[in-house]
Amino acid sequence: MRAVPRGRTEVFIAKYGTEANELVFKAAFMAYRRKQRGDASWTKHEQETAMKNQGPGSPDLAILSFNSFHDRSIASLSTTRSKPVKFPQLKYPLAEHEQENGREEELCLQEVEHIIDSWHCLWLVSFSNQIRAREAIIVLLQGLQAITESRGICLNVDEVQTGFGTTGKFWGHEH
Repeated sequence: MRAVPRGRTEVFIAKYGTEANELVFKAAFMAYRRKQRGDASWTKHEQETAMKNQGPGSPDLAILSFNSFHDRSIASLSTTRSKPVKFPQLKYPLAEHEQENGREEELCLQEVEHIIDSWHCLWLVSFSNQIRAREAIIVLLQGLQAITESRGICLNVDEVQTGFGTTGKFWGHEH
C-alpha cells in the first residue's frame, strides 16, 4: 500500500501491462453500468442479450485513447495507435516555444472535450505516458483529469513504462 498514488486507497498489481489494461477497461465498464443501473437487478432480457453480445445487456461502450502503446491483447491492441486523436505536436526546445505549445495543448484538450461530449458511448479515457516531454504530460494529464472528473468518466494512466521509479518518482504522473 506504500506504493499507492496519493489520493488513492486501493491498488491492484498485475503481472504485465496488457493484463492491467484489460482489467482497467473491464472495471471502468462495470462501474459505468453499475452507475446506470443503481440497485436494480439484471432483467431476463438483459441477461439473454448479454450472452449474445447485444444490447441492452451488452451496451455500446467505448474507450478514447491516444497515440500510444497499451499492449497486444485484443482490447488493449484496439486502443493502441488506432484512434485519430490529435496529441500535442510540441515545438522544441520547450522554453522557447512556451506560448505556441500552450495553445497547442489547449486545442488538443478542446478536441478531447468535443469527442467526449459528442460520442454517445464513451466511458474511459486511456492515456500512456510514452512521450518525450514530461512538461507536456503534466499539462495534458491535469487537463484530462479535470475533463474526465467533470463528466464522471474514468481516466486510466497506463504507467507500465513510467511507473515503479523509472522517472525519479514512484509513479510518472506524480511529477
